[in-house]
Amino acid sequence: MSTDSPLLKLTLQALDENPDTWGQILNDSAIQLLEDAIAGAATITLVAATDYTLDDTAGGPTAADGSRYMILAVGGTPGGATNIIVPTRSKVYLAVNNSGENLTFKTVAGTGPTIPDGEGQWIFCNGTDVLAASAATATTAGTATTATDADALIGVAGAEYAQKALQQTWTAGQVITRAAALTEVTGQITPNIADSDSFYAVWAGNYQLNAPSGSPQNGQRFSIVIQQDGTGSRTISFQSNTYIFEGGNAPVLSTAINAVDYLAFEYCTNLAVTGARWIGSILKGVA
Repeated sequence: MSTDSPLLKLTLQALDENPDTWGQILNDSAIQLLEDAIAGAATITLVAATDYTLDDTAGGPTAADGSRYMILAVGGTPGGATNIIVPTRSKVYLAVNNSGENLTFKTVAGTGPTIPDGEGQWIFCNGTDVLAASAATATTAGTATTATDADALIGVAGAEYAQKALQQTWTAGQVITRAAALTEVTGQITPNIADSDSFYAVWAGNYQLNAPSGSPQNGQRFSIVIQQDGTGSRTISFQSNTYIFEGGNAPVLSTAINAVDYLAFEYCTNLAVTGARWIGSILKGVA
């Protein structure tokens, strides 16, 4: 007894089935369907802004709006944004929207990308949801994953993205996700500003703070929270020709056991007298 293949629903014949007519079945229910799945275009005409479910007939000739097709060419006049429902199993599509409205390609219970009118995009179903596989074809795209001048990237409005060359206005508090612990090596502490700009350390000896690694840029900043250990009276020194402080005097740490000090630094490359230096300040005994 014949069965259907799990993904493209091709007709799979049983052993010795249809011995005299298998050729026509093979052509109609397998080879032709493979051609549709690789290079065929479905014609989808929308007439209402309601969910439109692709035909998912197993075996036999593919319907004009069959889900088996590689290209989903959507037109018509839906009169509003519409969902195109694809089967919940893995497959790649090239979705083309000429409907005059935004179209969302999704599974019946899952999610999917929205493609604006006049654009095409590679999408794929992962067996649960539909995902965008590439940028939309236009360079100015509404829902591109990558685009030169996109209105939205991966579903997020372009205005919500920071642009490196423009002054930014933050509308929410910014959080450093990882304050990095500083490690002492033979009495030396070297912050890596390519790793973080917020550091902490328990001072368990008399340490020197070295110049940060990580190619500092003019105006870059970093801070260190330093806590004395259970002995206290640990000292800090600073690598020469690297740090400068108020009055030209390096700060002295708090000496009490478990005392906490806060040091902040900003890199300045255009100091006429000293050349590039980290300008530092300290808040002592904050805890």
